[in-house]
Amino acid sequence: MGNLIFFLFLLLLVVGGILYTIGEFLKNQDFTPWMSLQELKNFLASLEAKVPSEQNFWDKGHWINAVEGRWRSGIPQFRICLSEVPPHCRYEWYWFFNQDQESFSQLVHDYANKGFELVYHNKFKRPDDTRRYNGVWRKWERQKNPVNTDK
Repeated sequence: MGNLIFFLFLLLLVVGGILYTIGEFLKNQDFTPWMSLQELKNFLASLEAKVPSEQNFWDKGHWINAVEGRWRSGIPQFRICLSEVPPHCRYEWYWFFNQDQESFSQLVHDYANKGFELVYHNKFKRPDDTRRYNGVWRKWERQKNPVNTDK
């Protein structure tokens, strides 16, 4: 009986760990569908639309975690992963996509010199064998004594 309880406990522990890992993966990998450049621009415009006296999507504490590109069906396609900014932190972030190698390399150096971390990058190859680069940079810190901004 004791061995059965121990076995069930271990099984529960393993299954719980697997479910937690899957949940964390899914939570952190919520990409938009793949979009053409125009579709991505339209999608971003909908997030930036701002009614007077209201905050837009970004002002409400969201940022881009990742941007990916690929070449499919004769066009470049892109998708992004969005999430809420962690609570009680000060932050700046930038993202760029569809950059040539020289431009991307310059961005990597410029933002590193300003204290930003490249938190996600991706590249894809075009039919002419050139590569295009995408990246997300962040600089943030948790506030030690957060101010309550609830109204």
